[in-house]
Formats: sequence, C-alpha cells, structure tokens
Amino acid sequence: MWTTAIAPGRDAVRRDVGKVTARLASMLQAKARANGLDGQPGNSAATARTGPPVVLLATSDFTADELEDLPRRVWQSALQPSMLVGAVVDSLGSGHGMRLPPGTPAWSLSVLEPSHHPSPEAISLQATGFAVPAAAVHARRNKAVGRWPDLTQWGGAASGSGPPSWVSGARRSDGSDGNAGPAFSSISQSPLRDPWDILPTSLKHRSVPPSLFLMFGDNESHEILQSANSEFPTARLFGLVGARTPFSTGRPFTLFYNDQVMSGGAVGLALSGRGSSQGHHNTGMGNETVGYVDLDLNAYEPLTEPIAISRCRGNIILELDGRNATREILQQIEKSKMEAPSDYRLNVVVQDPAVGRTGVFALSGGDLAKGTLAIDMLADLAPGMTVQLLRFQGKAPAMSGYENGSASGPQLDSQVVQFEVLGTDRNDARPAADYGLAETPSMHVRRGLAAYSELGFIRGDRLTLGGFQVVSVPHVRGTLTF
Repeated sequence: MWTTAIAPGRDAVRRDVGKVTARLASMLQAKARANGLDGQPGNSAATARTGPPVVLLATSDFTADELEDLPRRVWQSALQPSMLVGAVVDSLGSGHGMRLPPGTPAWSLSVLEPSHHPSPEAISLQATGFAVPAAAVHARRNKAVGRWPDLTQWGGAASGSGPPSWVSGARRSDGSDGNAGPAFSSISQSPLRDPWDILPTSLKHRSVPPSLFLMFGDNESHEILQSANSEFPTARLFGLVGARTPFSTGRPFTLFYNDQVMSGGAVGLALSGRGSSQGHHNTGMGNETVGYVDLDLNAYEPLTEPIAISRCRGNIILELDGRNATREILQQIEKSKMEAPSDYRLNVVVQDPAVGRTGVFALSGGDLAKGTLAIDMLADLAPGMTVQLLRFQGKAPAMSGYENGSASGPQLDSQVVQFEVLGTDRNDARPAADYGLAETPSMHVRRGLAAYSELGFIRGDRLTLGGFQVVSVPHVRGTLTF
C-alpha cells in the first residue's frame, strides 16, 4: 500500500530525483502488468495524470533552491503523480524509532499504491488532495492562562460598533451590555467559524465524505483541525507538524502541494473507501472510517496513579480528589518514592472515563499559592476526568507490534504510517548502520511511511480527548494502520 524511497546524502536532491521516480514508476508498472492491467495505475479519474498520490518529505539540510525546486521536479517526472503533498520535516527514517542521524540530508517519496486484489478484504481507497493556505486561518499566537482580549477596543454604542458577534454579555466601553451573539461555550477554545471558510470546497463536493485526513501543516493548524472535526465528525485525523525553515528556505514552514511550495497552513490527502478488516469502522453513512491510530507511550512510566479532577475551568485544574491540586500532585510524587524529572518537565495523561477518551499533554504551569495546575491543552477539562503524571524513562520507545524486517533492520508494514515527536536533545538517533546504510548511504526502498517532528504530530478520532490534538510531548509515537 505505502512504498517509500529514501534518498539520503548531501547531493540526494540533485542526484536521485530521476532515479527515485523512475524506480517507483517501474515498480508500479510491474505490479499493474502482474495483475493484468496495462500502463500505470491511477487513483483519480478526474485528472489526466495517471500516477498515484504521493507524499514528498525532506529534511531542511538542503539548499533553499533545492527544496523549492524539489516538488516541481517530482511533479514533472515519469511517475506523473495524480496529487502530491508533503513538507520539510525534522527527520526521516524507517519507523520504530529508527531515524537518520541528526544533520543527515535526506528526502523521501512515498507512493500510495492502488489495490488490484479481487478479495473483498483488500484495501481500496479514493484520495483527494487539498491545501489550506496560512491566510485562511487565525493564528493562536501565545500560550496563556486567563488572558482575554480587551473588549473595550471595539468602541461604544454611539459609533454603532461593539464586541464581535461571538461575544455575549461583554461590557462595551460605554458600560452597556453587549449581547451581539451566542455565549462562550469554552474558555480554552476559540469560537467555531464556518468550516467552509477554511476547508477547500473540493472536499465539500465529494460523492463520499472523507473518512481519513492524512495531513502536514504548520504549528497553527487548530482552526483547520476544528473545522475538519466539525464537518466530518466520524473522520480520523493524522498528520505531522513540519519543521521550522526560516534559515533554510526563508519561509516559516515549507509545505509541498503538487508543484507548488507554501509557507504555512496545511496540505494533505482526504481518503475514503475500505481499509483492512482490523482498521476500519462502519459509520452507517455508506462510508467506512479508514484506519485506526495507536498512541505509543512506552518511553514513559507512571509517576502517580490516576487522580480524579474535582473542580476545574477550561484547562485549569482547581482541585484533585477534593483537595488543593498542587499539593495533591506533590504528595503523590513524594508517595511514589520516585525522583522528579531533572529538567522539571512533567507530562500527563488526561482521561475521560465516561467516554473512554484520552490525551497526553505537558503540564504547563502551576500556582502553589492558589493550588492550581495548568495543562497545555485546548479541550476543556471536566469534573470526573483523571490525570496521571508521566516520567520519561530516558530511552526511546521499544520496537514492538510490527513485522520484522530483513537483516538491514526492522521495517514497517506497508499499511502503516508512523509519526513521532523528537526530543530536543537529539540523542535518540541511531547510527546509519542501523538502517542497513553504508557510511555513504544511497537510495533505498522501504515499506510504510515514517517521519519525525520536534513540534508534534496530529491525532484525531473518537478516542481522542476533545476530538483532536497536536501531540507535542517528546518521544510519543503515533501509528496509523490501514
């Protein structure tokens, strides 16, 4: 299903674009002939381009000209992809935590192969490429606790202006009440805009609604995720936040869409169809939710038992088990007889036992005097939810749950996409030999698709707290299985 060619090396863009695209095109043609089909199989009847959808990823270690020109060269290659999405990311690898050493220039091209198998259990997907420019979303510039906009800046009644329509009961500068719209439903999340002010209309006109979004974006994707989750509540969201590239390309982020380069927003594939027997869920709407996402926290161990939230507001915990929240956490850490993290960074698993939803977040702050704790999250907490502190074990997650590779190292299954959050120390990288690569590595083909980001990956499904989340806790791994 997913076949990935990885081309590492300082000259990999200049040297290997033709080699990579020709090899992938040859593999697809051979499979098509073996299944009694002529030519190159395609996934989109609406375009004259006959190739498959592809994901193009690259590290930021190439020159600006090479990165800017890379999507155009792949788009115009013999592979003739029907759609191309991707980004500049922090690292590439073969999955299972196996990634190229820091500073290794590399790019990869992943092909979503069509299924030719006649079995009803075969995976069959339809893809639509989409792009959301950065200008379409409102950036959430600052992380803050209790910081509100100055509502007096909208003028008084005499001028005919007042607070925005999403503010209810706000005080105008003349002291009168503003009742221009619905009340706030959350102190953590921004009011929901019309999803189609953000999402491309190409998704609206599909005959079958998307059941999976595989996407790449910048660090301001909240409104895009919120819109997709609102309009397609049964669809799963999975994606990766790209690397910051101001010193590589002069762009804040570098995203690829067909033969174009974007400076932010999001790009991706909207998928619908039938996944594997273990990876789909019938929505009852003539479509099936493709794939399932597994969250791997093996790099962490519990620092406390789950503790029930008694009182909270937004992302602020006021009481745990009916007691001062800060004091309760400190007592639990002391009771565990386990050393607190040396860098004083604490992460937590938040669970809603009533519906079985979970999320993993950073503990972003606390007030010993007030006894409150702040969780770095946008979903609202609620009484009855539980929090459990985590402690990093000091080693990368163990390899498990996937088929073994050849002597050249473990590989992902072809039905797997795996994203992982990098630690800022970069000490978890494996040597090149662990990939079956020589000291001077060359292009090689792997199954599956794997990439890594310091800024996190996107997860969204019915088991995710709040419906969606950008997971930014280091060394946490997400695996999408079709």
